[in-house]
Amino acid sequence: MAYLQIKENGAASRIEVTERAILGRLPECEIQLTDPHASRRHAVVYRHGKEWFVRDLDTRNGTLVNGDKILDQALHAGDNIVIGNAMLTFFEEEPPDEPEPPDVEAPDTEAIGGYKIIEQIAHGSHARVCRVGKEGISREMAMKIIDRQAYAGGTDELFAAARALAAVSHPGIAPIYEVNPVGDPPYFVTDLMTTESLAELIAARGRLPHEHAKRIVIRVAEALEAAHAKGIVHGNLKPRNIFVGPDDTVRIIDFRCICRVESDGALAAFAGIPFYVAPEQFRKESIDPRTDVYSLGAIFYSMVGGVPPFTGGTDEQIMHKHLSDEPEDLKRLVPDLPLDLCQTIGRMLEKEPGARFRNMQEVLDALGDAQPQPAQATEQPPAQEKPLPQELPKKRIPRERQGNPALAFIAGIVLIFMLVAMFLGARDIGQAVKKFLSSTPESFLQDE
Repeated sequence: MAYLQIKENGAASRIEVTERAILGRLPECEIQLTDPHASRRHAVVYRHGKEWFVRDLDTRNGTLVNGDKILDQALHAGDNIVIGNAMLTFFEEEPPDEPEPPDVEAPDTEAIGGYKIIEQIAHGSHARVCRVGKEGISREMAMKIIDRQAYAGGTDELFAAARALAAVSHPGIAPIYEVNPVGDPPYFVTDLMTTESLAELIAARGRLPHEHAKRIVIRVAEALEAAHAKGIVHGNLKPRNIFVGPDDTVRIIDFRCICRVESDGALAAFAGIPFYVAPEQFRKESIDPRTDVYSLGAIFYSMVGGVPPFTGGTDEQIMHKHLSDEPEDLKRLVPDLPLDLCQTIGRMLEKEPGARFRNMQEVLDALGDAQPQPAQATEQPPAQEKPLPQELPKKRIPRERQGNPALAFIAGIVLIFMLVAMFLGARDIGQAVKKFLSSTPESFLQDE
């Protein structure tokens, strides 16, 4: 048993953890956080053997332990876990009580570009995401507010990509409603996601049944194929950027690393956690649709295997694993996983882009969802009926069954003699037959 002492928004509380507890903003989380910087399912504290660990659930803002950003970290008494503005102190024994601090008033709301900021949903090093409303529009939306100073190379490429994405119409891609690159601050407005992210789904359920995971991958591949057709590569695909709705419908968001692929390719900057990043991005090479194929393969692996292809250590160590190591065989993790799915995921995770599927259509074909092109049949001449002969041929009787005509002739002569002898007297029969045989040529008695 362990304890977490929580300090958030001036309030303090203490939670007892027996085996495992998810931390996040959702009411069903064992430890519910109210800080808007926290994700709906942000991190999990769990026991493995006799040790305790905390694992970040692929969040935008990350999880800190003693000031360091972590992915999966062992915990010791007194360690401080920071999620947004919330701080949780880990104890292996029950800590002493602390007095309740006074409440702190919430800051005033702000407005940007005619949109009223309702609450901040997420905050990162390059931008923050807020839930916003606008007069005359009944639904709430999400606004991504860009920190111009955080983009050393400028934001032109980012907003050019956002405008290009606004031209993509697909139910699997969150639509872009407004792009304002010259505002102060610059921003763009998109749909507000009300369903859970794939990261939250994996955190809540662990491994997904392979058929369930396959349906989600198919929907994501269909959406990315639509973006690729417009020359847009996501380049930042991960479970946190995929939202899953009823009947496994999906919405892909946060194309913040997208780039428009021209004839000479385009360079993608790596940003965020390294679990789902393609090797060519670490090598700072040009990217294309095969980059998204790799990231989707890593997500597929995570869904069916319960863990990403490469884990443990620092971001740099995970990067080197993507570049040089092979992931653990999925058949060992999930013995009942069909072999064809193992092979499909393996090909998606090939380190060299040329060895992967060339595009999402090929991924869909491999998963059996898309209708393949009909095979080009070899042309055959039309079948023709063989004409019947004018006269059916007479059946030839084999020689061995035809008999000898000479013997048949002799037998007939003998029969005649016998009939004549009946009238002339039996004594003359033998002499008549003997005389006939002595006068028959030998060649006539031989078989032809």
